[in-house]
Amino acid sequence: MTAPSAKVTITPELVARFAAYYRANPAWGIVHVSFDDGNWTHTVSGLLHDDDTDEDRAIAAIHDALTPSQRRRLRNKAEEAARG
Repeated sequence: MTAPSAKVTITPELVARFAAYYRANPAWGIVHVSFDDGNWTHTVSGLLHDDDTDEDRAIAAIHDALTPSQRRRLRNKAEEAARG
């Protein structure tokens, strides 16, 4: 089995976007099951509802394009940036 290939690069802009999302959603909103509960291999786009925002949808799509190790790194960096 081959390791998942990353489709997204973690950039300072991406960290800032996720930090802003975290500040607005301290329990991590749509990515809670992964970022807050530590279920790094779970995708979250399937958890979206009709009333979720465009930003929820964008965050979910970015999340699902990351590898599990990228998800962990991004969560850590975004939380650190949010606490500033």
